[in-house]
Amino acid sequence: MQKMCLRNFAECLKPGGLLFIDHRNYDAMIEHGATPGHSIYYNCKYPVDIKTSVLVVRGKPELVALDYCIDGANDDDNERSDFRLCYYPHKLDTFTRMLDEAFDYRAKHQIFADFKPIDQVSVPGFYIHVMEKDSM
Repeated sequence: MQKMCLRNFAECLKPGGLLFIDHRNYDAMIEHGATPGHSIYYNCKYPVDIKTSVLVVRGKPELVALDYCIDGANDDDNERSDFRLCYYPHKLDTFTRMLDEAFDYRAKHQIFADFKPIDQVSVPGFYIHVMEKDSM
């Protein structure tokens, strides 16, 4: 299903069109058992605690669960928000290959780390892939 979805994205793009797609740094989560402590997408003024769990089946990571606890306490109220997000942990090499296959290896493929050149961020929170469809 995931490969078909990526193929559909590739087919929808006009020649020369761009696809921007990101994914979390599951490589770091699997290796260290923790989520990188920063986020390029969330600017929360409240303390956020993220507990990371990796489900391994027959030696292979099958699921990453992120349990968020956001303490929204201030002078007026004492709210706390708890929720869980679950993901299939696509590692960087695997997701890169899936994108290249979806574009039949004919797209220019750049990878950024937290929107910076990949060599400038040691442990990014997100990888951003930019696919430029062949103009032929």
